[in-house]
Amino acid sequence: MMRRFSSPPRSPRRPRSPNSVRTSSASSDSVFSAYSDSIFSAYSDSVFSDSGSSMPLSWATRIKVAIGVAKGLSFLHDAKNQVIHGNVRASNIVLDSEFNAKLSDFSLAIAQTIGNKIDVSGRICANDADGYSAPEYLETGNSSQESDVYSFGVVLLELLSGRGVIDARKPFGERDLVQWARSYFQDERNLHMIMDPKLKCEYPKEGAHTMMKLGLSCAQDTAKYRPNMQLVLRELEQIQT
Repeated sequence: MMRRFSSPPRSPRRPRSPNSVRTSSASSDSVFSAYSDSIFSAYSDSVFSDSGSSMPLSWATRIKVAIGVAKGLSFLHDAKNQVIHGNVRASNIVLDSEFNAKLSDFSLAIAQTIGNKIDVSGRICANDADGYSAPEYLETGNSSQESDVYSFGVVLLELLSGRGVIDARKPFGERDLVQWARSYFQDERNLHMIMDPKLKCEYPKEGAHTMMKLGLSCAQDTAKYRPNMQLVLRELEQIQT
């Protein structure tokens, strides 16, 4: 599956991030001005494909993807007019031919400036309770930096496990990725049971362990205990080195 993302270039005065792809937005003054007309493949196809038609992503590539997405979110959260993405999920991550990851799907965004923040979470979602949404978002319908971090944590767990966020093929108690990973990682010796078997144990155990803890920290239920994206990015870059 291939996607082409293109839009007219916007004013160069607005912030640009190499890790976000602007499709279209209801607000021409939003910070989603990163412009690209490159061809990208869907990240979810690369991670979750069971067809054997494509090579599984290596450990190094998965770290690279995680860092790319973290950079995009960190850029949005730290912009002068802070931006909340509100729809971080596997299907909204695209990869170029060198596996540089970019955040996409601003096409359904309804940008609303509140103080110095821009909330683009007013969008049409097929199902808010699809495993990517933070508990507080499901209760209030309000997106935040913290809810973006939760969704990013789910993406990290997907990268590590090779599993989708909800897998209806699994037994009932194991269908939800976050709950499944939490239950297994209560005993950290179970790390190998969570990791994607397509990696064939070709990953640094310490790095995978740290990344698993980071993903679960991002995806914890209480918003105030989740790390911010700057901290997450630093942790991932340390794992990469």
